[in-house]
Amino acid sequence: MLPLCLAFSAGIAIADRFVSPAMAWESIVVTLFLVLSSIVFNIKADPTPFTLRLMPIKTLVLPLLTPFSCGIMLALVQLNGLRTDCPRGFSVYDVVIMSEPKESNKAITADAIITSGKYAGCNIRLAFDKSYFGKKDIAIGNGLEVRCRMKEPQDFKNSNFSYKRYLRVRNIAFTAFIGKNNCKGKAVSISSLSFMQRMRLGALTLRHNIVDTYREHGISGESLAIAAAMTLGDKSMLTPSIQDTYSITGAAHVLALSGTHLVIVFFIFSLLFRQYSRRWYATGIILCLTWTYVVFVGMPASVVRAALMLSIFSFARLAERGKNSINSLATAASLMLAFNPQVLFDAGFQLSVAAVAGILLSYDFFSPLPRKLSIMQMRYPILTRLIPFITLVTIPMAAQIATAPLIAYYFGRLPVYFLITNIVVLPATSIILYVAVACIILFPIPILGTVAAWLMQNSIYLLNNILTFIASLPHSSVSIPGISVTSVAISYGILIIIIAYLQLQSGKMVNNSKINRIH
Repeated sequence: MLPLCLAFSAGIAIADRFVSPAMAWESIVVTLFLVLSSIVFNIKADPTPFTLRLMPIKTLVLPLLTPFSCGIMLALVQLNGLRTDCPRGFSVYDVVIMSEPKESNKAITADAIITSGKYAGCNIRLAFDKSYFGKKDIAIGNGLEVRCRMKEPQDFKNSNFSYKRYLRVRNIAFTAFIGKNNCKGKAVSISSLSFMQRMRLGALTLRHNIVDTYREHGISGESLAIAAAMTLGDKSMLTPSIQDTYSITGAAHVLALSGTHLVIVFFIFSLLFRQYSRRWYATGIILCLTWTYVVFVGMPASVVRAALMLSIFSFARLAERGKNSINSLATAASLMLAFNPQVLFDAGFQLSVAAVAGILLSYDFFSPLPRKLSIMQMRYPILTRLIPFITLVTIPMAAQIATAPLIAYYFGRLPVYFLITNIVVLPATSIILYVAVACIILFPIPILGTVAAWLMQNSIYLLNNILTFIASLPHSSVSIPGISVTSVAISYGILIIIIAYLQLQSGKMVNNSKINRIH
C-alpha cells in the first residue's frame, strides 16, 4: 500500500496545483481506461514473448499510474463540488451554530451551517462584532437569522499558512461579518441537513454540555481550557500564551487530539471486554465506541487516522493475519484521502502521518525482538532489559525528527528541550485522560465527583508549571524563518536516505541460531 498511497497523494497534489477543475470529466475517462487496462493485463494467460515484453507495464506502470490518475480524478471532482457561486450583496440566512465561539481582539468567530434556501447545507464561518455580541449569545446548536454579505476566503499575506485551504479542508465555502442589528435568535428547522450533519451537531452539543459540567465542578481558567482540548478536542478556550508555551516546549501535540489519546481511550474500552477480547462481537462493540468518540470530538485528521489504523489492526487480529504497521498507515491515509482529498494539505494530517511513520520506522529499528538483537546486546544482556525504557526517549525523538521540517515550515521554529518535555508529557497525558474518564463517571456522585475534578485541576496545573519552567529555560526554541517547500522536500529526501541506510545496516544482524541457543 505504501507506493500506491504515495502515487495517490502525488496525483492529488498535481491536480490541485497544475490541473484545471474543468478537466474533471477527462480525468474520469482516463481513470476508467487505466482501471480496465489493469483488469485486462491481470487476466491469466499463457506467457508469450509478447506478454513478457509487456511485463513492466503490468507490474510497475499500471499499478502506479492507476492510483495516480485516481488521485487526480477525485481531487478535481471535489474541487468542482466545492465551487459554489458566491452571492452578491446582502441577504438574510437561517443558520445554526456548529462550533464553539472563539474570541479574538475585535470579533467572535464561529462556524455555522445554512439551513434553508439555495445554500442550505453550506458551511460558513461567521465573525460577530465583539462590541455587540458575547460568547453567551453564540452557542452550539443556537438558531440565528443573520443578514450579511458572504465572501470567498482569502489567504493571509507573507505567510506559509493558507487560510483558504484551511477552510476548504473543513468544507467551509464562505466567510461573513455580522454587525449590529444584523442578527437575532430564531428557532430554525434542521430537516434540510444530512444525517451526518445532524449527528455531528448532536455530538458537539453533548461535548458543550460536558464542558459546562467541568466548569460546574470547579475546573476553571487554564485548567478548563486544557482539559477541554485534551479530552474533548475543544480548543476554543486556549489562549495564545498557552499555545506558545506548549509550542515552545514541543508539547503542542498534547493540545490536539492524536493517536496517543485515542490509543488510551481504546485501551479503556478494551478493559470493559477483557474476557471476550478475541470475540468478533466484543471487537465490534469496542470499535463502535471508539468511532463514537471520534465523531464526538469533531473527527480531526489525526484521530481519524488513528481510528482507521486501530480498526485495521483489530480486523487483522480477528482474521489471524499479520499486522504490517507501515502498510496499515498507508491504508488509513489512502482511505482518508479517498473520502476527502483536500485533507492532504491539512497541517494536522501531514504532521500526524509523518510522526507515526517516524515512530514505526524507529520502533522497527530499535525493536528488542531476539532476531534483531545486535552483537552488543548479546554481550551485555542488561541492554535488552533497558530497551523498553530507551524507547521512551527514542520514540519522541523519532517523531520530532520526522516532523521537524513541517514544524519549521508552518510555525517557523523548533523546540530544543522536546525530549525532556515528552518524558513529562506522555505519562501526564495518560493520567489526565484516566482522571477525565473518572470525572465523567463520578460527577453524579457529589463527593467523589468533586475529588475527581480536584485531581484533574491540579494535574493540569502541575503540568502547566513544569512546561512553563521548560519554556523559560535559555534557548528553549530555535527560530527558523522563511523555510520554503523546496527546503522541506530536500529535508525529507535526506531523511529517506538516512532511513534507507539504517534499514540496510539493520540487516547485518547476528545469526538467529546463535541467539536461539542463548535464549
